[in-house]
Amino acid sequence: MKYANRLSFWSLCFLLLSFLLFTVMSCENQNQENLRDIDDLVESNNTNLDKYHTFLSEAQPDVMEKWLTDLATYILRKPDAATYQTKFNPEFRNYYEAKSRELEWIYAFEKQDTVYFFLIRDGRDNNGKANRAVGGKLVLNAANEMQYLEELFVTRIIDRVNLESIGQRFMQSVEAGESLDAFIENPNNTVEWPDGRLFYSVEKSEWRYVE
Repeated sequence: MKYANRLSFWSLCFLLLSFLLFTVMSCENQNQENLRDIDDLVESNNTNLDKYHTFLSEAQPDVMEKWLTDLATYILRKPDAATYQTKFNPEFRNYYEAKSRELEWIYAFEKQDTVYFFLIRDGRDNNGKANRAVGGKLVLNAANEMQYLEELFVTRIIDRVNLESIGQRFMQSVEAGESLDAFIENPNNTVEWPDGRLFYSVEKSEWRYVE
């Protein structure tokens, strides 16, 4: 009888250990599945973002440098001696070449001969970081020269991670043909301009107060 009791005890232990081992292995398999799902999601997101880098990655370095200088001419502060009529004059080109270092082109997406862009520009906070973003659109001619540019919005000064998320949403909205007014008015996108007081003047290539 004592032998039978000992046998029952060890049988029970064996069953409990088997159950625990099965539970641990099931959890491990589930964790592996979850990790694979996460990896697949990250890979899918990266693949989706690749299309927003294609336009920039295919451009030659010298062309990219020229575009950045052109963008600086449109977007950044003009020299004190320049007006909106003269800021594109050749004598100010060196100034804008130097200022172009304050720009970082993050995303671009070409749709129906129009390039929608998202870049981070100099919007320095107390830490000296460039953390304001600009979304806009431009048109290039056959010689890859900018013949039209319009800033659609400028964000508030926020951290870079959030700026990149805003840029992704902007590109996705453009690709999907969604209303850009709705994008700009969405508080999650922290748009500072336009704001009812400032609007972008295509004629003068700069933000202007509503008269």
